Amino acid sequence: MNPQTVTTGWKPPDEGWIKVNVDGAQNNIDRVSTCGGVLCSHQGTWITGFTKFIGRCSVLEAELWGIFIGLEVAWSMECQHLVVDSDSADALKAINQGICRNGQIALLSYIKGLCNRDWNVSFVQIVRRNNEVADRL
Repeated sequence: MNPQTVTTGWKPPDEGWIKVNVDGAQNNIDRVSTCGGVLCSHQGTWITGFTKFIGRCSVLEAELWGIFIGLEVAWSMECQHLVVDSDSADALKAINQGICRNGQIALLSYIKGLCNRDWNVSFVQIVRRNNEVADRL
């Protein structure tokens, strides 16, 4: 599950794959967090999207929630091959190394459980400017 870094524009996944761009955000004033994501085909066609109000949590938790929900949505659509794009190096590191704070252990465990199902999941770290659609959600 080692992420690769992409530094130029949004790229569609290979044929037969679906891409989910995810993002989490936190309001700096009240620390209320949300997440969202967009699933697209290999042709770049919008399949579906999601948003979730999380409540008070860290930016890292919001990013992990976005990844978790993106995985759930793709699995429910019977996706067999998924690329997860995230601009959060910390979230991808937590998933890859299994390192997180106490409050994130269950969420990280759920993500790992989804990744270990019978499908192909790949994680890609992208630069924030390439995650604009998910960022705007």
